[in-house]
Amino acid sequence: MWRTSARAVEALVIAAAVAACGGAGPGQGGTGGTVRSMTGSVSDLQDHATPPTFTLVVTPPSTVFQVTLGPGVTLPSGIKNGSQVVVKTASSDSSNNEIIASAVTLEEPDDNEHEVEVKGVVTSGNAASFMIGSQAVVTSTATEFHDGTAANVVPGARVDVEGTVDAQGVLHADKVEFEEQQEQQEVEVKGVITSGNATSFMIGSQTVVTSTATEFHDGTAANVVPGAHVEVEGTLDAQGVLHADKVEFEEQQEQQEVEVKGVITSGNAASFMIGSQAVVTSSATEFRDGSAANIVPGASVEAKGTLDAQGILHADRVKFED
Repeated sequence: MWRTSARAVEALVIAAAVAACGGAGPGQGGTGGTVRSMTGSVSDLQDHATPPTFTLVVTPPSTVFQVTLGPGVTLPSGIKNGSQVVVKTASSDSSNNEIIASAVTLEEPDDNEHEVEVKGVVTSGNAASFMIGSQAVVTSTATEFHDGTAANVVPGARVDVEGTVDAQGVLHADKVEFEEQQEQQEVEVKGVITSGNATSFMIGSQTVVTSTATEFHDGTAANVVPGAHVEVEGTLDAQGVLHADKVEFEEQQEQQEVEVKGVITSGNAASFMIGSQAVVTSSATEFRDGSAANIVPGASVEAKGTLDAQGILHADRVKFED
């Protein structure tokens, strides 16, 4: 986007030229008389006409001029509809806003007009394309990195980005400066993995993520499964996610073997109640003297298995009784 000049009409009186040359006639593009310099945007460009013509829109105030190039005047290279230009004219009669141009030049853009500076925490992405909150940022081979390198553009990094914004609102970074990180909070969490896998899992309500730098002790990433007892050390990010530096597997407590006899009071083969005891089955559960279809309220059964931390009986065997 070109800078819109505040100069609407700038008059230069060249009295000496008038005295010496006797002035130029109307519409002849001479340099005598009153020389006006006007800045505006080009529209309706007829660059193949003889002579070339275009419409000049000057703001403020909003005024439209029909411009015809005078003898010997040429259009500047690169001119197009929308270009910002400076038109000089010595026409003395512009009552109909029709002027003869004695010179047409492209106006230089204001290089600093779209300079933007954004400071904040990288929330997602990598060095090529990342987000600072809701601001999309892209870099190029020309982008300068200060107090760090492209490899340091990771979620959680604090940066100060300077560049220009394109028509889609994307910030093209000229410079990315890394700011000193606030001291991260060291956290240690112990407990049972309730869901997830080695990449991302939950210990209760605490989200934990790992990386290629995470160390696993007394086990491997493959052992990160629901039910595993672990101790995790790492740092919390701004969203409260624990980035694990170390995951240590703890010795499992010996599971308690339980046997329950009684009448099924509610439920079905997948999950049922024997009195106040919740029982669940799996594809590994063995059914004796009956099948899963026989698990209905009123059936008398004997269930054997192990209790989990929530007191639920995971049945290894269900035997139907007379």
